Amino acid sequence: MIAARAIGRFQWDKKTAVLFAVIAVIFSKAWLQINRVPDLSLYSLNFGPWLLKKYYILQGETALAAGVLFFGFLFFSGKFKDPAPAQK
Repeated sequence: MIAARAIGRFQWDKKTAVLFAVIAVIFSKAWLQINRVPDLSLYSLNFGPWLLKKYYILQGETALAAGVLFFGFLFFSGKFKDPAPAQK
């Protein structure tokens, strides 16, 4: 809810909003069917202490790179301007 209000203050066009939504869906792993494998190995490889440290690091680096690329796109396209005043 807080993120939606913060994003709503920026005046993004439809293309920018769709790009942000696609990135969010990819990183949310909402598309990953963890019950596809009977032994739940997909679950244990994505959550908790079972995920190897190198994959935590890889996931963090990938998320950071996507964030930098997205905000670089906003900055260089001129869409990362001062936000509109907050509505009360």
